[in-house]
Amino acid sequence: MDTPLDEVARRAGVGIGTLYRHFRSRDALIEAVYRAELDHLAEATPVLDTQHPPVEALRAWMRLFVD
Repeated sequence: MDTPLDEVARRAGVGIGTLYRHFRSRDALIEAVYRAELDHLAEATPVLDTQHPPVEALRAWMRLFVD
């Protein structure tokens, strides 16, 4: 949360202008990351449900959530 945005851009392999073009603020970047994580969890649910018994599916989903 405290990492400077120029460092975020550097680690992502993009320029700071590119970062700001896609995310108008630090809050917008954090929101996008959070939404991507929620999407990942939501997409995993039906897959885990078909691959595991209910208790195991829940455990696997909780591991994803914690990660």
